[in-house]
Amino acid sequence: MASTCCASGTIHIRSQHTGQVTNIHGFDCYVASPPTDTPTKGIIIFIPDAFGWEFPNNRLLSDAYARAGFLTYLPEFMAGAAVHHSVMGKMPLIEGNVGILTKASAMITFLWNFIPFMISCRAGVCQPRIWEFISKVRASEEAKGKGIGAAGFCWGGKYTFLLCGPEGKDKDGNWLVDAGYTAHPSSLKIPVDIENVQLPLSVAAAEHDFGLGKEKLEELRKIFEKKTERAEPVCEVVDYPGAYHGFAVRGDEGNEALERMDQAKDQAVNWFAKCFAKGSQA
Repeated sequence: MASTCCASGTIHIRSQHTGQVTNIHGFDCYVASPPTDTPTKGIIIFIPDAFGWEFPNNRLLSDAYARAGFLTYLPEFMAGAAVHHSVMGKMPLIEGNVGILTKASAMITFLWNFIPFMISCRAGVCQPRIWEFISKVRASEEAKGKGIGAAGFCWGGKYTFLLCGPEGKDKDGNWLVDAGYTAHPSSLKIPVDIENVQLPLSVAAAEHDFGLGKEKLEELRKIFEKKTERAEPVCEVVDYPGAYHGFAVRGDEGNEALERMDQAKDQAVNWFAKCFAKGSQA
């Protein structure tokens, strides 16, 4: 079952969204475009956490990528089955020192939201949607001459790893994306998902993460170091001391947490800019 850490965090309302909701390639999608006076550096496909494409934080982060020069697509891959962000308000009750009835009520709400999500958004259902969307973007006019990157968070991190491995090719053997970035990925099969990586991939790693843990993170790091030594391809792990699972999207609004979120955002845009500028050989 999903850990309650998947639903922890803060909803950010400190600024207005600047993107637009439209339909792209048959998918409802939040589209964040670079400023008109900024050259488009590439395209980022945002594969979100369990809170999906309508979660305010995911849209704000998409806007930030766009301001850095990347056309960013945040599609609806979950067909309405995303976890509602109101669940985050239940986490302090589940984890805090409260009465048993209050704690039980909060846990019921958590399970009521997460169990349908886990069923409706299992890999067999959502992976074909993600692959279909990215295939259509790759074949589109707007993608001609541009690099395409996958940015996955928590739930979406698993698919970023898969897109950077053998499953990330179309029927003709062409890569769907050119590079990947993921923060606090969950549900990884270790070591196979890591060993299978064949494209440049950057990982933002929280110090406290139920999904990876210190032993799994160290294994990931060692495999990436060996890949980088052999240049097959260059990969990296960036550590965020003191950070918890979800920090890159759902960190609280304290100065330290906001600084980590901003650093993780910069990690992503700098990585994609480097990969795309070098023809995806970071």
